[in-house]
Amino acid sequence: QIGVAEADLYPAFSINGYLGVYANELGQLFESDSVFGFVAPIVDWKILNYGRLLNNIRQQDAKFQGLAAAYQETVLRAGREAEDGIVSTIKARLAAVKQQQAVDAAARSAELVEIQYKEGASDFNRVFVVQQTQVTEQVRLNDNIGGVARGMILTYRALGGGWQLRLEELAVSGRCCKPLPSVDGGSCDDYIGKQPPAGYDAWCIWPEWLRGHKPR
Repeated sequence: QIGVAEADLYPAFSINGYLGVYANELGQLFESDSVFGFVAPIVDWKILNYGRLLNNIRQQDAKFQGLAAAYQETVLRAGREAEDGIVSTIKARLAAVKQQQAVDAAARSAELVEIQYKEGASDFNRVFVVQQTQVTEQVRLNDNIGGVARGMILTYRALGGGWQLRLEELAVSGRCCKPLPSVDGGSCDDYIGKQPPAGYDAWCIWPEWLRGHKPR
């Protein structure tokens, strides 16, 4: 609209005219002397309304600046929300990895205490305390796993959706690294942010990474 408003500052040129025939008798209607016409150029310049036109230009420019600022704010907000979702996912995943170690340690402690209880080397109160600790650690792990899902949902929403990760569908079709390729040592965590090993691709290593899978 700014260009349209600025165009009013300049003169507009056009051509106007008419063409007709006139005769006293019908037989003379198509003779050359019966044809008449008029052509004249027209100049339309709103120079006397210069102040109003200039204010209109400023108004249109202000509207444009407002729309541009709103668009920029929307883009920045979407970028911030997407970044927050990604960071939340990564932090929750790292916390889940550490919490999984705590769950494994609690499970081993529970197994040892149960053996001691069966052999009479420990009372049931000790078993109860250790099992309660195991449940607490498992609940924390579930919270961290839920945090991963929430972070992915935030990222998906910030990016506007429109894409899907059909991991289960890929697994059923056999196109998601089944059987898993052989990797000498290491785990999927070793390849975070790096090129996946031979035989993996980004979509294959992602679900295994979420499950804390160690390649065979």
